[in-house]
Amino acid sequence: MFDASADQLAACSYAVSYHLRWRFGGEALGVDETLAMRAHVAIGDQLAALAETTAHRTVFLSGGRGRLLLEAVSTYVTMRDLESHQSVEERARLAILCDLLVDLRDLSISLGETGGWPDQPLCAA
Repeated sequence: MFDASADQLAACSYAVSYHLRWRFGGEALGVDETLAMRAHVAIGDQLAALAETTAHRTVFLSGGRGRLLLEAVSTYVTMRDLESHQSVEERARLAILCDLLVDLRDLSISLGETGGWPDQPLCAA
């Protein structure tokens, strides 16, 4: 469980959406990949619904979803932060997500969901 602003929720939702396209797009999926994709879709749907309220909200993640959200946000920041030109909207989204990465990692650790994440810098910003 963690508290997030509407902007943070929207940025996380966008990152999950990006991660879905990147990880699961363009290939046939087996059973394990399909289940992982469905879990990411559920997280994205939850975040998008909360972001629509434009208020500070509490997000409840269970069943390994903290780790999945961390994976999606980390992937988004890693892949998008390297591009030389970004719109103002993209730079703002990256800043929000970079700020959230440490908190999401701490959340995942507290839930015992790390799954062996290496101890590495989470954001180049």
